[in-house]
Amino acid sequence: MEFTGELKPHDIFNDDVVDGRVFARPTDDGLEWLGQMGQVVQNVMAKQNRTHHWSLFVETNGWVRILRWDRAVILVSQRFKFCKKESLELAEFFYRISRVPRVVVGHDTTIRPASEIEACRAVPHLNDFKDNFTIYDVPKSFSPLSSIENLEDYIAIEVPDDDGRRTVIAHKLRWTKEDAMSRATRGYVAFDLKAGRICYLKDSWPVAHLVTHEHELLRQLKEHKVPNVPTFVCGGIIANHRSLSPDDVSHEWNKGCVVFQPRDHQRFLVEEVGVSLSVPLEAARTSRSRDLVCRLIEIVTAHQAAFATAKILHRDISEGNALHMRWSKNGVVTVKALLIDWDMAKSTTAMATRFERTGTWFFLSINLLSDDPFLQSFSDDLESVLWLLVYHVLRFLPWQQGLRAITKASVKLLIDKIFQDEQYDDSLGRYVGGSRKIAFVNRARELQFPGNKGATTCLRTLLKQLQSFLDTRSEFISEQMELQEHSKLPTDPDEDQQDNGPHPEEPQTGHLVFGNHALFLECLKNLTGNAADWPIDDGWHDQLPDHPSPLGSSIIPPLTRSHTEIQTEHRRSSRDALLSKMNATRPNTHQGTKRSSDSRDDEQPGEAEADDAETSGQGSSRKKFKQAEQNMR
Repeated sequence: MEFTGELKPHDIFNDDVVDGRVFARPTDDGLEWLGQMGQVVQNVMAKQNRTHHWSLFVETNGWVRILRWDRAVILVSQRFKFCKKESLELAEFFYRISRVPRVVVGHDTTIRPASEIEACRAVPHLNDFKDNFTIYDVPKSFSPLSSIENLEDYIAIEVPDDDGRRTVIAHKLRWTKEDAMSRATRGYVAFDLKAGRICYLKDSWPVAHLVTHEHELLRQLKEHKVPNVPTFVCGGIIANHRSLSPDDVSHEWNKGCVVFQPRDHQRFLVEEVGVSLSVPLEAARTSRSRDLVCRLIEIVTAHQAAFATAKILHRDISEGNALHMRWSKNGVVTVKALLIDWDMAKSTTAMATRFERTGTWFFLSINLLSDDPFLQSFSDDLESVLWLLVYHVLRFLPWQQGLRAITKASVKLLIDKIFQDEQYDDSLGRYVGGSRKIAFVNRARELQFPGNKGATTCLRTLLKQLQSFLDTRSEFISEQMELQEHSKLPTDPDEDQQDNGPHPEEPQTGHLVFGNHALFLECLKNLTGNAADWPIDDGWHDQLPDHPSPLGSSIIPPLTRSHTEIQTEHRRSSRDALLSKMNATRPNTHQGTKRSSDSRDDEQPGEAEADDAETSGQGSSRKKFKQAEQNMR
């Protein structure tokens, strides 16, 4: 599909705007139609391999606008009449664009249909690949061409390599997180023609000005021999695939704001393909709950090595980023964890001096969720490991709280209470939470797993250690406040004394489990040391099969909703998030639109992805529109 269009009874854009303010009309019709346009473009760019897309907005009275969408910005033309005899703008546009190369129309020419020879090489490996096996013994025989049912389903993808480009063959898209304007992360299980083996390909559009892209971080992790992380093969930034930049629209014809974040197209290969920790991989009958903690030990080992040797902090320990994998060699089956998705990671030598809240809301530490935080540190990641454990055992193990037996409703209720706790703080201009997690920590002794002494002791011990860590920080804050009160100088009573920044100093916590990698690992190993405490038949099963997993990560912007709410109200989310991104005015020929805080890429400084912006209810759309407009001024 080369073009898409919307036919509507009236315009949804406001040409009479000043100083680059949001120019989409905040009416119910305008919001609804804008969301529809964004959803259509999102579907096209998700199904086709596109760098950008053209669309039309047509009014029934004969007026039209031309729109160009890419991963960072939308250009919207001025409104013009196309049905008048003397008006040839639309005809000229179609004439010109029909004669340009495919790359100008928006096709990604680094992806093409695979040839029969390429598909023949890849099919045996891709067919033999199983989700539960990631690195496996490569089959020695090849299937005939007749085994390829649909040759058109196989694509050849070019990946940047040190000596040029290498080609991989992929069949089906394994994972995608699409939005019309976003990182648009895609994942493929692919066959590397050069290496002759299965690999994993990640394709995304990160913000162009990032200090270090993920493929560079993975290369550094490989050089420092960090265990339990994806093994970097090759990759980089694809030349000539950058989205429009502020320089492209900093001209007289653009009367809108030109402050937005351009994006680069990144693509790389790694050797391993992991699956969720909730998927059983162990060949022998073992305790699923104990296996989970063993995998978390390997996750923390990777995190510690990256932090200590490569000087890299992950900053997004979550359900989607902590995986495990299995392979067999000489009949011996091995299972190990895999800490992936390093695109939110940051060098410890360039850590922030201002408040940044990076990660997935479900698994953020109490500190990062609070209204009075310390700077993000490795302790926040260690706490995220605990919340990852809490999430899994509450969802997959039978448990009881006090004397009350659990039901499906009570499991969902407790998980939602703990992990989706949020309130918008007007004074801070951001969402805060963590109170439910604190309450859960304080009531840790009420929770038990019948017949599973290991899981009960493990969770209670870790929660008790977290409580000690939080108490130490709380006491430190109280002491600092007392010192400030005693040393306070007279000030102007009308002067605003509010400080929404992080605490400039931190207490000494190296002697605590959550303040020391080595102590944290020692604690986990001791808790799993006695296998007899962990029954093999521990009742592991998904108690919420219809409940979406909290996948995905983001920098949490001021206007954020929880991830589960996004999935249940996806249509309204797409519409409102798209509206928040469009910040431009009508130019003489085309019109630039600005992206607002896009929750993944407005960090370092400026990474964001608005996949976590959400509202609900009829009145909240207008409220969010006003908030977004104020936020973008």
